[in-house]
Amino acid sequence: MRISDQKKLKDQFTKACQKKTSSARKNWSAENPTWGHCAVVALTVQDIYGGDIVRVTYKTRDGVSGSHYFNIMPDTSRLDLTFDQFPPGTEFQPKNPWFMSNSELLKHTDDYLKSKGFRGTVRAYMLGHKDTKKRYKAYTRTLKNKTSAYTDTAKMRIT
Repeated sequence: MRISDQKKLKDQFTKACQKKTSSARKNWSAENPTWGHCAVVALTVQDIYGGDIVRVTYKTRDGVSGSHYFNIMPDTSRLDLTFDQFPPGTEFQPKNPWFMSNSELLKHTDDYLKSKGFRGTVRAYMLGHKDTKKRYKAYTRTLKNKTSAYTDTAKMRIT
């Protein structure tokens, strides 16, 4: 995906980020609007472009930890529109996931799902959580109403 398209997507998707659609409402702020939005953004990117969603974990210097989701696009590039939510010094597991191959990341995600006794797609796993499904529906409604992301991004080509 071209860098200019990534910036446009980032801008459009960030406009739809609200406290009510964040998974971490108590830590969400207008200064860091993508905080807690990786799941709903990754799901929405997959709606528009297809591809896969992968999962890693994070831990910030001040001890906040959780899951982080981002996309592997159909052209095998990676797209993480919410990475900027993390402060400097945040650690990820597996360590240095940005240097892993896509197949290693997909296997890591699949192994996690299996460890939870889940035998389906990461999308089904994510949407199986009621809060995530509720936030996803609210986020996509806001994205459609506040931006032209669905119509504009459908016109963008992944190169």
